[in-house]
This record gives sequence, structure tokens and C-alpha cells, in this order.
Amino acid sequence: MATIQRPYWTNALASVAFVCGIVTMGGRTIRLVGCKLAKQTAPKAFATQLGAACTILICSYVKQTVSTSHVLVGSVVGASIAERHWLSSNVDVDYRLLVA
Repeated sequence: MATIQRPYWTNALASVAFVCGIVTMGGRTIRLVGCKLAKQTAPKAFATQLGAACTILICSYVKQTVSTSHVLVGSVVGASIAERHWLSSNVDVDYRLLVA
């Protein structure tokens, strides 16, 4: 696979745009995902971060590009669905959910 040559100024411009986006919209995004999308508790936040980290590591291992933001939002939604399911169940761990 050949490497693509690109000017350094494109990396600098992309970095500046990324930082501007984080500075201007980062707080709003964190509030939206952490509070409005799904209420985060300490155990659910840990599960969310662990799930996102594992997903990104596996995708990196198989050389697949993924959006970390999308992975994290998917992990938040998945942890919320699992929590809601397990709270309504009288079984400690519902293994059918893990297999599905």
C-alpha cells in the first residue's frame, strides 16, 4: 500500500479546526450525551468507557477506521438499554441479551 503525500499545512489546518470545534461545542456535546441522552451513573459511565475502548482497540487491531464519537454514543445507548433491561428483570445476569 503506497503512502499518500500531503502538505503539512493541511494537518495544521485540520488540527486548528478540531480544537475550535472542541472549544466551542465540546461542553454542549458532553452535556447532551451524558445528561440528556442517558443519565450517567458511575458504574454505567465505567461500562460505557470500557465498551468504547474495547471497540476502538478491536477496530484498530483489524485496521478498521471508526469514529470515536459514534462509538462512544453507541456505547452510552447500549449501556442504557442493558441497564433498563436488567433493572426490569429479576435475574442477576440475562445471558440471552449478551448472545443476541
